[in-house]
Amino acid sequence: MRKDVCGAVLVLLAVALSGCHHDVTPAPPAPRDKGLIYVPNPKATGNQDPLMPRVVPLHRSPTPVRAAVAALLEDPHGPMPPGTALRGVTLQGGMATLDFSQPIIDENGGEGKQGDALGALARTLGQFPEIKQFQVMVRGKPVHSFGEAGEIDGPMDVVRPPAAGAP
Repeated sequence: MRKDVCGAVLVLLAVALSGCHHDVTPAPPAPRDKGLIYVPNPKATGNQDPLMPRVVPLHRSPTPVRAAVAALLEDPHGPMPPGTALRGVTLQGGMATLDFSQPIIDENGGEGKQGDALGALARTLGQFPEIKQFQVMVRGKPVHSFGEAGEIDGPMDVVRPPAAGAP
């Protein structure tokens, strides 16, 4: 009897462990009331962070990533080039693919503006734990150069906000 019980336990353990190797797709972000966007810090000097968080309403959007990026684009003091439109957002396997209109890569706004735009995207997306990297696209094609911010060799890592700054 003892051998039968031990054998049954081993079979059950093997069955239970066999299901541990399946890829699990994380659930989409849950709707929430507010989020963070990152905008230029007018008081930043020297080694201070050029971007600061701003809490924005997300109105419990079923697509909070899209809502946060849209809020970043709409902020009149934000670093995103004027006229930039968000054409689409895709989330898959820890990657956010953001498809924008042409102004996102046009060189307007002055020195540092495009670097601030990439930094703001990296930090704004960093508040979503399911996103590890992001890719910037323009009209469905990957962006390989971002003006004075430099070359882009592929997906970029998000930047996680400090825990104290979470909405």
